[in-house]
Amino acid sequence: MMKAQSGYSGRSPKRKGCLLAAAIIFTLPLALWATRTGWLPLIYKLFVVAEAPQKADFIVILGGGEGMRARTAARLYQEGYAPRILISGGFDTYKLDTLLMAELNIPSSDILTNTEATTTWSEAQQILEILKREGAASAIIVTDGYHTRRVWAVYRRLQGDPPVRLIFVQADQREGDDPWSDGKALLNLEGELQKLVFYFFRYGVFPF
Repeated sequence: MMKAQSGYSGRSPKRKGCLLAAAIIFTLPLALWATRTGWLPLIYKLFVVAEAPQKADFIVILGGGEGMRARTAARLYQEGYAPRILISGGFDTYKLDTLLMAELNIPSSDILTNTEATTTWSEAQQILEILKREGAASAIIVTDGYHTRRVWAVYRRLQGDPPVRLIFVQADQREGDDPWSDGKALLNLEGELQKLVFYFFRYGVFPF
């Protein structure tokens, strides 16, 4: 007569659940990374508050952007969107953008500079003051796409009365650059999301 089995030899439901959870935790990031070129542009669009350029009194280059903001501003100037350019940012940005303006044959007489900016908040305060001092009624603000939502929200928060009409334009993408594949866009969005949260609590800037 055969003895009845006294135990269960298979994996317990609890152990199976742990293995399944571990598999999901391990494979989900890999799956997201492998498919990033599909979903990342959709997320990116949530950060972008940009529009087509319009005629204005100034083109403003915000600090940063590895030269593409300046190149976009130069193109807009050459296309006749505004007669003057304001270069803003720290010393390194100012130096790079000024060299690019000379390289692109933009007359120095049509360029103003602001080298005191340290943050998007302080830069916005300084730029609005300069535009007011220069009697500008409108300005094109050039920055990277992922940066436009925070910039738009900051300027909306700081605008005086009467407000300066601002047109937020996304900087051109460098030819051959693919931010979706190399992970650069993901890093930019991660950093920008942190800054949006900080600006909300620090300055009361609501991004929507």
